[in-house]
Amino acid sequence: MKIAESLSGGDRRSVGRTQEVVDHVLQNRAALAELVAALAVDDAVVRMRAADALEKVSAQQPRWVDGFAQDILDAALGCEQQEVRWHAAQTLPRLQLEAGQRAAAVELLFACLESDSRILRAFALTGLVDFAESDAALRARVAPLVEAALASDVPSMAARARKLAKRLQRMT
Repeated sequence: MKIAESLSGGDRRSVGRTQEVVDHVLQNRAALAELVAALAVDDAVVRMRAADALEKVSAQQPRWVDGFAQDILDAALGCEQQEVRWHAAQTLPRLQLEAGQRAAAVELLFACLESDSRILRAFALTGLVDFAESDAALRARVAPLVEAALASDVPSMAARARKLAKRLQRMT
């Protein structure tokens, strides 16, 4: 299977053959490198679907993806595409990151809170809470953001913030 080719076609409103790619990578770990490489192709549809597939793989096999943390971080930092960033916001907190990678990922998520994309803002806030589970100083920075999101006029953000506030309460 040629992963980038399998992820191409159509537009960004569809997932195409993403699940087939996820299944292929989960059955053939060596294909993970090719999936990660697809994050850097010129085609926005392929990048979006590659990020989606990688997020799904990381949900099932996060340790497999650990070695590609810098590539994922570089893709998210070097690409303004909101879909790539929102999948990275879900993937990066699952990984065992080095201190510098973790700091860069956290700052990326803070920057994503300024996005026009409601989805990206929600995933960024969730990712920050994920990182804050093991970092009291970060919890202190994130808690006020969650509190502010509780008052959001965007119903989905307020709902997400309610769940995140409960998680933060359990952390203290």
